[in-house]
Amino acid sequence: MNENNSALSAVTTRIRPIYFWLAVGGLLLVLIWRLQAILLPFGLGATISYFLNPLVNRLARWRISRGVASLLLLGFAFSMLTLIAVMLWPLLQQQFALAVTLLPDFADQILRTIDVAYTQIQSHVGVPESQIQSLQQVTGRASHTSWSSIGAIIHDVISNGLAVVNLVLLVVITPIVSFYMLRDWPLIIHHIDSWIPRQHVADVRAKAKEINDVLLGFARGQALSSLVMAIYYGTALMLVGLPSGLLIGMVTGFLTFIPFFGTATGAGVSIILTMVHFHGNGGGVLYGVVGIFLLGAVMDGYIFQPLLVGNKVRLHPAWMIFALLAGGVLFGLGGILVSVPVAAILGVLVRYALEQYLRSSLFHSTSAPRHENSP
Repeated sequence: MNENNSALSAVTTRIRPIYFWLAVGGLLLVLIWRLQAILLPFGLGATISYFLNPLVNRLARWRISRGVASLLLLGFAFSMLTLIAVMLWPLLQQQFALAVTLLPDFADQILRTIDVAYTQIQSHVGVPESQIQSLQQVTGRASHTSWSSIGAIIHDVISNGLAVVNLVLLVVITPIVSFYMLRDWPLIIHHIDSWIPRQHVADVRAKAKEINDVLLGFARGQALSSLVMAIYYGTALMLVGLPSGLLIGMVTGFLTFIPFFGTATGAGVSIILTMVHFHGNGGGVLYGVVGIFLLGAVMDGYIFQPLLVGNKVRLHPAWMIFALLAGGVLFGLGGILVSVPVAAILGVLVRYALEQYLRSSLFHSTSAPRHENSP
C-alpha cells in the first residue's frame, strides 16, 4: 500500500510542472494567433538567422566579429536574391501576362467540355432535356461565382493598402531582424539555456540537438531538391513549347516539398493548359508534358528525396499534408511556411513523451485491482 502511494506521489510530483508548461504554451499560441498579421518578417528573419548561424560561427573562428560577419553574409545573400530576381523578372512577367490572357480561354474550354459531356449523357443515358438544362444553369452560375470571387480577391489584393504595407514591412524589416538575431545568436541561446530547469537541462539539450539536426538536414536537403526540380520542370516545359512553361515549372518544383500535391497540381494545370492552348491539336506537346511529369515524379521520389532528404523529418506524408493545411488555416501564409518544421519539432517531442510513458510506472504497473470480500 505504501509503495503504491509513493509511486502515485512521484507521478503527481512529475505531472504538476506539466500544467505550468501547458499554460505557457497555450498563452504563447494565443499570442501568436493574435499577432499573426505582423509576425511574418520576424519569423522569416529568425529562420534566415538560424540557417546562416553556422557560417557566421566559422567566420568568427577566423577572428572576424559576429557583427561584421553577419553584415557580410546577409549582404551577400540579399544581393544574390536581388540579382536573381532582376534577371528572372522580365521573363517571369511575360510568362505571367501570358497565363492571365489564357484564363478566359481556359474557362471557356472547360465550359464547352462540360456542355459536350451533358450532351453525351443525354444521348446515351436518356436524361430529360429539362434536367440537362438545369445542370447547365447550375454549372454556369457556379463558374460565374468562382470567377467573380477570383476577380474580387485580385482587386482586394491590389487595392488593399494593408497588403502593400505588409510587403514593405517584409522587405525592410526582415534584413534588420536577421542582422540583429544573427549577431546576438549565441547570447540568445545562452539566455534560453539559463531559463531551463536544472534537473531537466540534460534532456532538453539532447532534444534540442535532435531537433536542430532534423531541421537542418531536412531544410538543406529539401531546398536543394526543390531547386533542382524547379530548374528541371521550368526548363523542360519551356523547351517542349508549353505556354508559361517556365512559370508553371518553377512553381511546381518549389511545391514538391508537399508530397504528391505539388507534382499533381503542376501536371494537371499543364495538361489542361496544353489542351486549351492547342485546341486538341497539340498531341506531341501533350505527350511531352506527360513524359516530363512522369520522369520528374520518378526522379523526385526515387533519387532526390531519398538522396538529399531521406527520412530526416520522420513524418508520414499524410501528416505533412495535414500540417500544411492546418498551418494555412490557422496562420495563413506564415503558417504554411513554418508548418513542416513545426510538425517536425512536435514529432520529436511526441516521440520523447511516448518513450517516457513506455518507461514509466503508468505503463509497467503490475498492481492488480483490489476486490472487496462479499459479505
